[in-house]
Amino acid sequence: MLSRESTNYYLGLSVVLAAAGVVVLLCYVFLLLSRPLAKVLGQIGINVITRVLGVLLAALAVQYMLDGLLTLLQLPPAQAFGTETQSPTNVL
Repeated sequence: MLSRESTNYYLGLSVVLAAAGVVVLLCYVFLLLSRPLAKVLGQIGINVITRVLGVLLAALAVQYMLDGLLTLLQLPPAQAFGTETQSPTNVL
């Protein structure tokens, strides 16, 4: 996705590839540290983090579904949820 925006610029492409490399390296480091972190957190801490991340994932899913429905219906968010206010000039 980001590499398509930087196809004409070698510097931009190298920045995108470097950022991807940093992300891969960070993921590797966090995966290496997962066992010691699990020992520190214990089963209760792991359960708490799992539930919090589950709620976050559910909230993101609802937001994506609402955004998709609004795009499908082509309604602006204020009009879709009835939060748009009427101007006094429309009232007789």
